[in-house]
Amino acid sequence: MICASARFVSAVTLLPARAGQTAGFGHSSWEGVVGRRGSRAGVRRPALVRARSAGARALLGASVVCALVAGLPGTAAAVPPPPPNPSDAEIESGNARVSEGVSQVGDLINQVATANQQLAQLDDEVAIKREDVNKALVDLQTARDEAA
Repeated sequence: MICASARFVSAVTLLPARAGQTAGFGHSSWEGVVGRRGSRAGVRRPALVRARSAGARALLGASVVCALVAGLPGTAAAVPPPPPNPSDAEIESGNARVSEGVSQVGDLINQVATANQQLAQLDDEVAIKREDVNKALVDLQTARDEAA
């Protein structure tokens, strides 16, 4: 029934009425009644056109839902199998590697601490040398002032 009425409405809406005639719905012209862009404001569509639009929207929505449901994989396929449990030997091997890594990290921390201590000593020596240079410059300026 919807298809038959949709064909009838399509045939009627494609043919504009002649000047001064109505197409059976009380409109003098069908231009702008079908819902084109730029249609006249305040002009209502005939009931058959509104029904066709609502039916088309419902059919489109149902087809989109069906496509999504049919196209999505099942949730059982999305869950990976659990990993195998490690054996006792693999656990002991992992613990040994962790202990080895911890000792390496400890050695690196000690090396960094030693390097930081050496840098601090060198900074102190440089500061003492700068103070000696500044004192020598002041003494030189004083000697020049006295000589002049």
